[in-house]
Amino acid sequence: MKEIVIGIKGLHCASCVNRLETKLLETAGIISANVNLATAKANIKYDPNLINIEKIYLTVKSAGYEAYEINKDVNIDVDKEQESKSKNFIYSLALSIPLAIITMAEHFHIYKFFESDKINSLIQLLLATPVLYFGREFYFNGFKSLIKAKTATMDTLVALGTGTAYLYSLFVTVMIFFSKEGYDSMHLYYETSAVLIMFILLGRNLESKARVKTSSAIKKLIELSPKYAVVIRDGKEIEIPVSE
Repeated sequence: MKEIVIGIKGLHCASCVNRLETKLLETAGIISANVNLATAKANIKYDPNLINIEKIYLTVKSAGYEAYEINKDVNIDVDKEQESKSKNFIYSLALSIPLAIITMAEHFHIYKFFESDKINSLIQLLLATPVLYFGREFYFNGFKSLIKAKTATMDTLVALGTGTAYLYSLFVTVMIFFSKEGYDSMHLYYETSAVLIMFILLGRNLESKARVKTSSAIKKLIELSPKYAVVIRDGKEIEIPVSE
């Protein structure tokens, strides 16, 4: 029996952990699998006569996640990923706030910024579209999991919900530009898709920061553990490595 610890990308909730653990335990040759959401790592015990590391990686991929070897280069990638998530949230926030103000003011009959529905719908389209781009990971991961792994994840639900609101609003925008009766800016839901993505990006950003801090704290605790231990053998004190 052998044991490995690998990093996992794409874990966002307890459901993700349960899904991945179930998939691993169903695989022949894997004896036990413990997935940690906080550290985004999986501790796997397996029989090398029945399965190898490459097949374990493929099993993780088939569940809709990505496995990687833990090394120093990964820490650099994690820092870059954290920076990217922070930027995506800030950009989406900057676009979602004016979009929400424009639509909510009109819906509650407080103020109408644009008298022309064509201009109104076009402005909302221009504000909402970049936000969907900043949240593109939801669409890539969500539909990839649905198509390849035949399972729906949180990303799938986000992609379906926000995508439907955006596409319907895009359809209404086209109808407005063709001057079709029964379609106006009150039937646009661009702000729904944009604001939802913005809040979920905020959650992912906070989650990522908490995960980095947790991982750093665990590493510091491990560094505090003694490298040597003193034992008494044959009445004598002997210093030996803890690994022994």
